Amino acid sequence: MSWIKEQNNLQGVAQEILAEHPAWTDFAHYCSERSEGRRKDALLALDDFLKSSGSWSFDDKRSFILWITGKSDEFFAKTWLIPHPLLQNLIVPALYEWIALEPGNAEPHFLLGFHYYRSKDDGGPESHFRCAVYLNSSHQRARYHLVQLILRDIGYCHHELPAWYLGQPDGDLARLREACALLAGVTDPDMYSECKQQLAERESITRDWIEFEKAGAKNFELWCHAKNRSYWFLKKCAS
Repeated sequence: MSWIKEQNNLQGVAQEILAEHPAWTDFAHYCSERSEGRRKDALLALDDFLKSSGSWSFDDKRSFILWITGKSDEFFAKTWLIPHPLLQNLIVPALYEWIALEPGNAEPHFLLGFHYYRSKDDGGPESHFRCAVYLNSSHQRARYHLVQLILRDIGYCHHELPAWYLGQPDGDLARLREACALLAGVTDPDMYSECKQQLAERESITRDWIEFEKAGAKNFELWCHAKNRSYWFLKKCAS
């Protein structure tokens, strides 16, 4: 997605706020200035917005977070819409407040994973998604994002193939089995189909590497060709 489209999306958000959410006018100004490339003015408007949000009720903060979460799906780079100061000073503190008020609610845990703000005090987005699934096993987006995190981690282990496998393939197989179990509870057809093919390929590659090592073979690329595999890294090597 081009930066021009991101700018246009910000303009659209600014117009929607001015039409429907007058209490957020300073954030509309942030979006408008950011879309025009005036970063300094955008941050000044954001600072005004954060100051005004200091007097909000919890319900006001929750409503804004749920709204901006939905809007963020329209952006390839969510930092256009949700800059670091907004996360640090409004979204994350309000989500922890939500957890304190409703400890059995999965949604704020999911949102902490979705809007992850790096902190040395937690286990990263995966821990938040796991907590959301524990509290609500039917939470579709928590399951989906947890599967995506596992896929990303295994993808990293595969990214130097066919030369090297980074990590422990046996442990990766266990994580992939967990991802399959998580995906089995995803009923949204788009989320399911997006993950299913990736899981199948990651598992096949991992099993093949284990078999390759057990066979004492020397060249994984040639070994895969002999097995008539069509993995992405074989296409890369052939190009």
